[in-house]
Amino acid sequence: HRKNVSFGERFLHNMLNQLGVEYDTEHVFDWSTNIINENENLNGTKRYDIYVNNLNMIIEIHGIQHYEERFYGFVFRTLEEEQSNDELKQRLASQNGIQKYIVLDCRKSDMDWIKNSILHSKLSEIYDLSKVDWAECLDYAKSERVQEIADLWNDKLSLGEICEIVHLSRTNVRKHLLSGKQLGLCDYSVEESRLRGAKLNKKRKEELVTV
Repeated sequence: HRKNVSFGERFLHNMLNQLGVEYDTEHVFDWSTNIINENENLNGTKRYDIYVNNLNMIIEIHGIQHYEERFYGFVFRTLEEEQSNDELKQRLASQNGIQKYIVLDCRKSDMDWIKNSILHSKLSEIYDLSKVDWAECLDYAKSERVQEIADLWNDKLSLGEICEIVHLSRTNVRKHLLSGKQLGLCDYSVEESRLRGAKLNKKRKEELVTV
């Protein structure tokens, strides 16, 4: 299992790397495996975004789906279920001796927003954040995103399908694809984008007729 790594996660990974922090990502504990809940949508193994072993600390990086209802054509948890799952994860951690549990609001893929969220968290008491080069965090977060979007384009996906997967607007995805083209990561073109879009629309119409 590996989910798409969000902008906020990549931003934080780079910050921790700069500070020389050793950490695990997508960490699963014995006590967070195969959780059974009265709401079936909350069943399963709970993974934690970042675990810093020497401090017995969990850092959870919350994207927009933790604050607003989001639908992308897939089956996602409702906002209420997402927040119930967040509470369940924190409760499990507390019951099992996790000493520090930090939640960062990373609902915007924006350097100032995420930096502000980090500075106003307990992380500012634990680490010397004056040593962090925030622009480097931003560059890392963005460059990883360009590669991810270029890879999706290389997998023959349409612009609309990529938007659904990475949760960005068409304008932003197009900007990333143009950057990817300049870096030689993909062969994006407007013509090919139109062709793929038309092909997808035709396929979806046919599926509707079949249904």
